[in-house]
Amino acid sequence: MQALYELEYKWSMMRSRPFSGMERRQDNIIKGLERNLNEVLEEVKAPLERLYISWLRSHAITDPAQWGEARTRDGLEGYDEHDTDPYVNEMSLQ
Repeated sequence: MQALYELEYKWSMMRSRPFSGMERRQDNIIKGLERNLNEVLEEVKAPLERLYISWLRSHAITDPAQWGEARTRDGLEGYDEHDTDPYVNEMSLQ
């Protein structure tokens, strides 16, 4: 991840800051950074997908039923069936 941030920073600076050298040199540097950035992105893509896949599934807004089910499940995690306060029980089920 550190390499990803470093390359993105360098790419961003090359694109946004004035460059005193030849334009062709700047283009070559940017293309090299983009190649390296794409390589690093391919390396971190799989671990990040594995890390966030369940989170992304439960936060999917493209499937309203799945989203609602996840919200209900999240809301019931703090529910204690032995709680005697009817207001707390009622709020947990909403």
